[in-house]
Amino acid sequence: MPKFSFEEILSFCKLLETRIGIVVKEDRLQQIQTTFEDFFEILNITSFHGGYNLLSTIAISDSKFQVLAEKITIGETFFFRDQIQFQALQEVVLPQIIEHHKTTNKPISILSAACSTGEEIYSISIILQELLSVVKPGQLKLIGGDINGTSLTKARKASYSKWSFRGVAPSIINKYFSHHDDQYHLSEKVKSMVQFQYLNLAEPFPFVDLDLILLRNVLIYFNNSFIEKLATRCFSTLRDGGWLLVGTSELNRQNFRLFEEQYAKDAVFYRKKTKDLGLSEQKPTPIINFEPKYQYKPIINTFTSPKTTNSSKINVEEKSSKETYKVALQHFEKHEFVQAENLLKKILDKEALALLLMAKIVANQGNINESERFCRLYLNKEPNSLEGHYLIGLIYQTDNKFNKAAEELRYTVLLDNNFVMGHWNLALIYQKNDEKLAAKRHLLQVKRILNNHPKEAIIPFSEGQKAARILQIVEEMLSRLR
Repeated sequence: MPKFSFEEILSFCKLLETRIGIVVKEDRLQQIQTTFEDFFEILNITSFHGGYNLLSTIAISDSKFQVLAEKITIGETFFFRDQIQFQALQEVVLPQIIEHHKTTNKPISILSAACSTGEEIYSISIILQELLSVVKPGQLKLIGGDINGTSLTKARKASYSKWSFRGVAPSIINKYFSHHDDQYHLSEKVKSMVQFQYLNLAEPFPFVDLDLILLRNVLIYFNNSFIEKLATRCFSTLRDGGWLLVGTSELNRQNFRLFEEQYAKDAVFYRKKTKDLGLSEQKPTPIINFEPKYQYKPIINTFTSPKTTNSSKINVEEKSSKETYKVALQHFEKHEFVQAENLLKKILDKEALALLLMAKIVANQGNINESERFCRLYLNKEPNSLEGHYLIGLIYQTDNKFNKAAEELRYTVLLDNNFVMGHWNLALIYQKNDEKLAAKRHLLQVKRILNNHPKEAIIPFSEGQKAARILQIVEEMLSRLR
């Protein structure tokens, strides 16, 4: 059996965190070491470099990687897990969602993220069956997503042992399940209401305008930085007024500042606020996770003193301001926003990039108006900066100002017609507005661009996503637009 040092196991864990977001906590390192050693023994890999190379290059959907993911994640679940939350879903949240859809032609859309073997999304399916009595064709779009292919296979089979029903009323079991071969088999009527697909929470979601996202009992695997990014992704994926439910031990106002906190019965939900919800007027604090390292670099303008100033003094000031900016950027990359902000205030009139970085910092602090102001100041200096227009487009998008967002994003693709994330976000906005032809046009542009990229290439401004994975998501979205 291969043996690895503590530092090598930490390197494997860090790589997993980068690829799928899972953080292995210190108290599990000894257990995980055995998992890695067993995994590499099966593959006849004995060296650290061989193992690291495999984990770096293997597709996440590959069956070998799936074996490892299955061992690292717990995946324990059962029907109607956490009765307080499910009572709130049945009596408050799902009835409100049903009422909302009486005025639209769209299906009720619900995602169970990290769905494991399907009990959670099937529980939702059963509740909706009870609430609606008659489910019309196309009325429901229930999705279970998970990174673990073995779990998805079990979910599609929908056969469970008695252990999956602890606390479930016998009347529900008798109504929706048949019992034979020591297994409980879900009725085809309920089973057919749900679709399952591969979903990596570290990648963009291939969905828009969801009514409800269930993200329960999975955040324990992630650090706060990843959770903030995931919260932003959920916010963008939900429709206005959509709901997010996390595990009762995972509630954290700081991580979910974008959302309005809502109480239903004794359960806490996060809701994407709109003006017509009748909620409090206090504006939620957004978090915009902008990747601090980027490929497209705006021209740096340094602002000099009046002409009477000695030229050597100007050079010293320029060098000093650039060094100050570099230190501020290092603080920003570590999420040390206060330290970065204090440094940037000293050089805002000297470094154009300082204005752009300030825009990112105040956006993370929830001050959208101030973030927009700094962006505009920066664009006054650098009117053709792709990153500047992209940043302000994302700010408008987060603030639900979709027309303004589209205007800025259109400018980014005018500056560079091969800018993937400009086309991508335009497609999301057009799809949200039900402008299918326009959405399809930009998705096809993304496909055209990425077909000329190496599959393993990291796409700028995509939070580290590779060309191959974005292409896969684009294909899924195009299939829904046909």
